[in-house]
Amino acid sequence: MESLGVRVLWLFGPPCVGKSVTAWELLDLLCENDEATCYVDIDQLGMADPVSDDEAEAHRSKTWALAAISRVHAQRGTTTLVVSGVLDPHQIEFTRRALADHDLALIRLAADEPVIQQRMDARGPYGEDWCGVRLDVRKHEAAALDLPVVRTDRSSPAAVARRVLDVAAILPAAASRADEPHPTAAAALGRAALITGSRVVGKSTSGWLTFVLARDQNIPTAFVDLRQLGFRGRAGGPLDHELQAAAVGALWRVFRARGNRLLVLNGTTDDPTQAATYAALLDGTPLTSIRLTADRTALAARALARARGEMAPLAGDDLVGADDAYLRQIVGGAIAAQEAWRSSGGLVIDTTSLTPSSTARRILDDAT
Repeated sequence: MESLGVRVLWLFGPPCVGKSVTAWELLDLLCENDEATCYVDIDQLGMADPVSDDEAEAHRSKTWALAAISRVHAQRGTTTLVVSGVLDPHQIEFTRRALADHDLALIRLAADEPVIQQRMDARGPYGEDWCGVRLDVRKHEAAALDLPVVRTDRSSPAAVARRVLDVAAILPAAASRADEPHPTAAAALGRAALITGSRVVGKSTSGWLTFVLARDQNIPTAFVDLRQLGFRGRAGGPLDHELQAAAVGALWRVFRARGNRLLVLNGTTDDPTQAATYAALLDGTPLTSIRLTADRTALAARALARARGEMAPLAGDDLVGADDAYLRQIVGGAIAAQEAWRSSGGLVIDTTSLTPSSTARRILDDAT
């Protein structure tokens, strides 16, 4: 089978081994010679019900989603797609078949257990249970896969990324591919909600809580952070709405085939008409655009919380550790964006005095 020409460089290993940090360094390193390099975290492709307790099934679902995303990148001229995330060592052959259209390189990252535990502890409330992480570490070691291994506990992230490039070997394409999970009959169109607004208004938090609330109400729901689908170029590059829209359209087809009926999207849009770019690629699924706003005081408080790392970490978040001057710049830009949109109409939720949970309930009511 002829390759589509996309090199998929997948960094895998147990939690806290340094997958995301290394992948981000690798993106910048590759972009020194080729700006047509993109990045995605595999976890961002699997936030969809029904959630399976079967780890193998969960892995296969994410891999099918990655296959769909990879085809989008191939069509848009991406040369290398850097991927980070957990990969079940018992699902290697399935992964190769599912991604057989592409040049796939799998590189396992490793570190000593005390180092991994120290990194996990540094995550605070976002860290995982150490017993489970330790079992995962040992599962990877016991698998003894015939794949390149790069240690992350003996060099800087930049040096680790260079080592990854040194050892990465392109694996031959598989002779055949696994069947894709397309339904035999057309899946229901469902509904979609785009949660948008300025930076630091709380889109990600409100979007995630909307997803959780819908799941609690037994609504088969998928959640996508649009920016996580659009990292292209050094430091993730500028917002690319066409790339993000094409990627989310491909994901939605996979999610619908699994039975999802509500798609919750969150992300910054450039102008009031931008939602149409996303709606056009959802295969007829109606999209409701909901814009969040907040006053300057609330925006400043949320920006400061991001800077302090008090929110769930996301790849490419330039606000973590940011100084006061940069935060003032971000808040000023957010206020300006809200003013520019003031006369655009549409659904608006002022979140100044709302808790994230209250905002999520308002969003779900409007979306359904």
